[in-house]
Amino acid sequence: MTSVSSPICNGCGEGPRGNSKLLICSHCSKAWYHDALCQRQHYPEHKSECRQIVMHPKFHQSQSDKILLSFTEGLQVIDSGGELGKVAIASCDFSPLDVVLLEPPAIVFDEENGYFSLFDAFLGASSEVKKGILQMENGGESVLADPVEYQGIMRDMLVDSEMRRYTLQNPSAARNLTGDLPKNLVRIVGINAHSFTPTNDSIANGSTGLGLLDKASALFIMGSKVEHSCAPNLRFCTYKGMLRYTAEIPISCGDRLSISYLKGTLHSPRHERQDFLQKSKKFLCKCSRCVGPDECSPLHCNKCKGGALFHAANSNKWFCSASCGWDISSPGGIACIQTQSITLDELAQDIAFFRESLQYGIEESTLAVVMDAQAKVVKIAHPLHWLHVAAWDLVSIVATSSARILMMEGLLPSAPKVAKLLRLSATCQIHQIFWTERNAAIVYDQLKLKDAVANIEARASYPLRVDFSEGTSEICNLIDLLCAPEQRPLHDCTEVSQTVFHAGQDILLADDPKLASQLYATYQNLFLVGTAPWVMGDKNKESFRALVQSGGLENLFDNHLLAP
Repeated sequence: MTSVSSPICNGCGEGPRGNSKLLICSHCSKAWYHDALCQRQHYPEHKSECRQIVMHPKFHQSQSDKILLSFTEGLQVIDSGGELGKVAIASCDFSPLDVVLLEPPAIVFDEENGYFSLFDAFLGASSEVKKGILQMENGGESVLADPVEYQGIMRDMLVDSEMRRYTLQNPSAARNLTGDLPKNLVRIVGINAHSFTPTNDSIANGSTGLGLLDKASALFIMGSKVEHSCAPNLRFCTYKGMLRYTAEIPISCGDRLSISYLKGTLHSPRHERQDFLQKSKKFLCKCSRCVGPDECSPLHCNKCKGGALFHAANSNKWFCSASCGWDISSPGGIACIQTQSITLDELAQDIAFFRESLQYGIEESTLAVVMDAQAKVVKIAHPLHWLHVAAWDLVSIVATSSARILMMEGLLPSAPKVAKLLRLSATCQIHQIFWTERNAAIVYDQLKLKDAVANIEARASYPLRVDFSEGTSEICNLIDLLCAPEQRPLHDCTEVSQTVFHAGQDILLADDPKLASQLYATYQNLFLVGTAPWVMGDKNKESFRALVQSGGLENLFDNHLLAP
């Protein structure tokens, strides 16, 4: 919310109090409030009006007029001369966390309203914007497997049906959305659209705007031309109503620019990435990571014991990182691969099942069950295998959920039973950070596979325990190791930002603000310069700075587990 003068508060109906000004809704700029409490009270009534205003095409055209706030000179689009067609390249050099693009949306539409909102937004755009949108990649005819072709046929049938309904309500649309234009528009959205929130500050601050536009999408004339890679050199977010790209690694002038269409890219195995991209985006990724060794799905080498077996897609062969000379195509090698692969697939299915089951509630035995699954992963999977991250994440979710249940029953976060659960969750998350940063170093060629396998730490190879002592020696040692200068990677990995934040919050609740301050201080550039926008609204930035600068003496964060 932004401070302005206004006669009355829409929440309570009263005028300004004393010398304080009322605050304006940062989404639509049409409603005023004394504070977040008044905003919450008015939200059920204001939600529909706010959504209609913000989703109207003219709203975003007026926002786009603020061109001085945008920055699109960091990239240019060229014709690659190959099958990729037009690609985006860097127009200058960038260092990690530099802003490469800041662009207002061309159109914004509400996915909750089906294709109607998309058609409204497109028809409300200028002719220049329409031209730019229709020049985007639309995927053409499906050339993938039959199931994906079938999905395309069903989608086109749905578009035809929606278009008939739309023209009944909007007869003039029949003149402007003719032929295959609606189908092409939907294909363009399927490949190029970004999830988008017009303003992010109120959401990050936990106000009633939370979830208001969580399913909105947008197209960008420049930003939507950046290609996908499973080893992206950019990260993207919504920043104050604009699309923002920041450099993940050093970028040289002329380098092709890329983002990832996936969440959790660094700990997603190749088969999951390929399956998602083929089904949702209709293309087969051929980035360097997808055609090379699957670095996050290694198997144990039964011959040399000191190496790991990796599968290279470009040769469709397995090889040992230690070059032990084992003929993996021999009966013994084939049996080794098949046995481990089958067992790991079963474990992956178990973890996916347990995670899906969490929606039905947490029981007292749930934590023991998921920790048993995590112990099996430790026993069977190589320490570089992605299943470790899935298992740690599962245990962390159950531990924090169990802690929340106890706190809602009246126990304080500092109570030994609750604090043990919070430390367990934080420990899982610290392990995830270690693993993700190490895998990022492999993906971005800062660490060779052979060296990564040889230098693997024992900390990734033991089951977690629920009966932590009331002290915090174990997690203290982990954070000391994580924050040690010699341990830090060459460049901050933005994919760990959410995990870092939640680990610190769990530690704060367990009543160890000094330790949380140590963790946050190590990653302060990532949050305050690179900005994790989902968490770094103005309020959280103030709390973050206060905690770090005071060495843990000043904790202004809210209780994140009991927040509404």
